[in-house]
Amino acid sequence: MPATIIPGVAVPLSLVGTFAVMVFLDFSINNLTLMALTIATGFVVDDAIV
Repeated sequence: MPATIIPGVAVPLSLVGTFAVMVFLDFSINNLTLMALTIATGFVVDDAIV
């Protein structure tokens, strides 16, 4: 059970934090940044499963 709670909390917090920093630093949210976030989230979820 804790093995699923940690990624379940960490992934949304990291995404919210990432978007907050991107807005603070005035980065644009385009296809490249969204794809990078998708791949990074996939790595985290894959590592949590395996």
